Amino acid sequence: MIPILGGFPILHDLFPRIDFAAIGSITGDQYASTFDINVKGALFTLQKALSLLPHGASILWNASMAGAKGIPAFSVYSASKAAVRSFARSWTMDLKHRKIRVNAISREAMETPGWVALGGTPCSANSYVLRA
Repeated sequence: MIPILGGFPILHDLFPRIDFAAIGSITGDQYASTFDINVKGALFTLQKALSLLPHGASILWNASMAGAKGIPAFSVYSASKAAVRSFARSWTMDLKHRKIRVNAISREAMETPGWVALGGTPCSANSYVLRA
């Protein structure tokens, strides 16, 4: 989880819980599992790793463009990724005294086994988000 790359310690994690449901059909279990993995996972991963991160380390979270755009049936996932982005902003200030950088990358969808399992195609991964 904390590889040494050219002498720069980095914490990088990906919390990929996606469970699509439109408002009116979202279950408590879908909400809880998405937030437990995507939000709670980010919080407690960093909290546990803090003692291992030296002064000047880098923390990189994978957020999502879904956290900034309205996409049908993505509301719970989108909210969880917006929370990760918000964590990055707040933790930047919390860790400023240690010169630890915290960034969240919010890229477009990309083809992954999970995307394909949901019925996405190589070209639809990017075009879906762009249409939203």
